[in-house]
Amino acid sequence: MGYDHWKAACAVGASPTGLQARAAIWRADYDVMLAQFSLAKDAYEEGFRAWRAVCDASPAMRSDPMLVSEMKEHLERYREVLATLQEPVAMPVGLQDVIGAPEPVTL
Repeated sequence: MGYDHWKAACAVGASPTGLQARAAIWRADYDVMLAQFSLAKDAYEEGFRAWRAVCDASPAMRSDPMLVSEMKEHLERYREVLATLQEPVAMPVGLQDVIGAPEPVTL
């Protein structure tokens, strides 16, 4: 990863959609800390939709190992929220090409 990659990553991350994605994911993590699981679910889903838009705007981000790793962590937290809410655990639609195939869920 060189200068061009980091320049593009910073530009995308600072875009309105990138900021929306980060804010929604942060809000979801905060809602989990407050045991507000329904709010967390909605915020995670908003964040995943925004990340989808970020990846569409900058296709190179789909192969960014740091983004993929970060999104996998958030996906795991999202799955925990769904399990707490006793809802079916599923991959957020539209992120399969970024995150890859879902890993088996063990509860």
